[in-house]
Order: sequence, then structure tokens, then C-alpha cells
Amino acid sequence: MRLTRVTRAEAICPTVGIYRRQLPDSLVSFSSDDGRRLFREAMVQGGCEGYFALAEQFHTQNEPAYCGLGSLAMVLNALNIDDRSQVEKANIKHLTEDSLDVHVAMDVVRKEGITFDEFHCMALLNGAKVTAKRHGEHSYEEFRADVERVCTATPTAEAMVVTFSRKYIGQTGSGHFSPLAALHPASSQALVLDTARFKYPPFWVGVRTMYDSMEEHDSATGRPRGWYLIKRFRAPSVTGVARSMMSWAAVHDMVDAKVPAEYHRRTGAPLPHEGDPDVDLDALIKSVLVAIDAAVEFKSSLVTTHNEHLMSPDNLRDLTELKGEVRETEVYAAVEAHYAELGDGGWPSLEVAALLVLSWPAVPAALTPPARPLLHNEVSFLRERLLLMSGGRCSCPIGHA
Repeated sequence: MRLTRVTRAEAICPTVGIYRRQLPDSLVSFSSDDGRRLFREAMVQGGCEGYFALAEQFHTQNEPAYCGLGSLAMVLNALNIDDRSQVEKANIKHLTEDSLDVHVAMDVVRKEGITFDEFHCMALLNGAKVTAKRHGEHSYEEFRADVERVCTATPTAEAMVVTFSRKYIGQTGSGHFSPLAALHPASSQALVLDTARFKYPPFWVGVRTMYDSMEEHDSATGRPRGWYLIKRFRAPSVTGVARSMMSWAAVHDMVDAKVPAEYHRRTGAPLPHEGDPDVDLDALIKSVLVAIDAAVEFKSSLVTTHNEHLMSPDNLRDLTELKGEVRETEVYAAVEAHYAELGDGGWPSLEVAALLVLSWPAVPAALTPPARPLLHNEVSFLRERLLLMSGGRCSCPIGHA
């Protein structure tokens, strides 16, 4: 088929004349007679198991270009992926576009939307396990099998978000994100819970048609669209450290430049790769602390992270226990000694400083054994975020935020 190149402005929902558009004849409105019949039959055929958790959290995007963020918030809420690092709203366990942890400036997202890779990274940053699959790299048969598994599995443990070309399926606009919620196996039609409910209602579309609509290239990346499989795979973060990493450009600079340079200055050797047992632990600890101390704005966001008076009793209990586990580590002793030499390092909590050091990619994971479950989980959570920002692993344009 001939692929249509679209501008970045066309790749999000247009802002004029979009209210309550008519679906094309090739799509079936969820609330129509045929749409209800398909739903009833899909229920009997077992294709609606994934629908109910999403329906409970069905969310209308609150900006024309927020289809990606709205889809992500809906899915995270449906899967009960609750990143408790959002301590400022500890008693309101519900995500919206504005409360998601993002690494692209919101004014950019509001104007331009997000790309395939940016959605992937944001899902990871908000505590989900994500498998991203692009059209062409993965076959129609694989997409059909993923749709069937997600829609028929019980209890619901996995969700799917599709990013597709509206134009290809006969709608106005171009690139769009939305969760896929149900499957009518007999006719191979899938139910899309369109997050732009002000524009189009939820609709049934052929699974093959949906797959083919992903072939159109996103003008921002020059690559096809695709789909995501999203799961919950860890306990939520206990601290607010991860949530406080708002300047991802600063994080990227520290992981890939500042810490390696300081380590080389101290040892005359390059910083070993993740998991290398030959790392000079004392030099690495001091290199991380020096780099963080020099990043004043970043450090300021970390040291103000503990709004303990807003935490739920359970979170506060876990945080207290986690701090105790941190204090038992040899890294904490080294951090304490480092700042004792300096006098005042500006840290209200040395546990936060030690936690960051323990999470640094080059620090041996053996220093946080599974026998300390809260510490092990928190370090794994932070380390993955740091790794995402290092070595080019994140293909997003770091520096927007």
C-alpha cells in the first residue's frame, strides 16, 4: 500500500471542528444496535474479559494531543499500577495525564503529542512492564494472538494500547493512541476505547484493519506505529525519589558524563560497565555524590521529596522500614563518612543519598540482596529508570524536559 506522510501537526487530533464526528460505515459504534450485539456475542465467546477493568477507568483525554497520556493513565489505573512515589497525592490513588511521571515537557506534549518510543519510556517510568511491537517487525498473526490473549485472559493482568492511523480506518486526523478492550472472535473485530470521546465514540474495527493501519509512518520518527502490551510487574515505589527526577536531561548527563568523568579523575580508569566486579566502590560512591551535589536543581528536587505528613499510614510504615534497611548497608556507612568529612552535604536524609548510590547502574546489585525486600524493590525501581536514561537506551529526544 502507499504510505501517506503527514506533518507533526496532523499527527495529533486537530483542534478545530472535531466534536462528535460520524464514524465511517466500516466501523461500528459501541452503542449502536450492531455494536451492542457484537458486545453480547463477544461476552458469550469469552472475548470481553479485558473490558471491565478498563471500562471502570475509561478516561477522556483532556487535551487534543493527550491521547497517549490519556491511554496510559487509563491502563495504569485499570491494572492498579500505583506508583506510590507520588506522595503528594498519597491518599488519592488515581492517575491522570497531569500526574504521570514524564520526561518530555508537558507544553511540548500539549502541542505535539508523543511518539511511539516516548509512550514506551513513559510507561516504564510509571512502573509498568512494557513490550512494544512495531508493525512490520511483528506480524499480523502475532498481533491477532496478542489481542486474543489480552481480551480473553482472566483475571485481567495485561492490557493493550494501540497506536494507529485514523486516516487509514476512515476517520479524520492521523496518529492516535487508545486502549483495545474486547474481541469478537467470530468476526475478528476488536473494541477500541477511544480516549477522544469528544470526537469519536468507542468503536469496533476489524483486527486486520487495525494492524494494517499501523503501517503508516509517523512523520516525527519516520517509522511505523504499533502496539504495546502492558503489565504490572513490581511493587510500587515507597519513596518519592523517582518521582522527583523531573530533569531527565540532568539525569542523562550525570549517568553518561558527569559520574564517569569524576570516576576517571579519581582512579585514572574508565567507569566499568553495569555489574563489573572490578569497580572501585569507594571512588564510585564519591563520584556519584559529587555529581549530584554539583547538580543543584536536581538535588533540590530530591531533598524536598519527603512530604511524610501527606503519606498514608502504610506508606509511612514502609518508608520507615526502608530507611532502616538502607542504614544497614555498607554504602550508607560510606555516604555518612563522606558527608562527615564535608561537614554539611545539604541532605536532610542521608538515606536518600545512599539509596541513589545503591541504585547507580555501575554499583554491584549484590549490595542490595533480595533478603531486604523493600530495599531490593526500591533500588530495582530506581536503577531501571537510571538505566533508561543511560547509554542511549532511551530513544526519545532527551532534553525536552
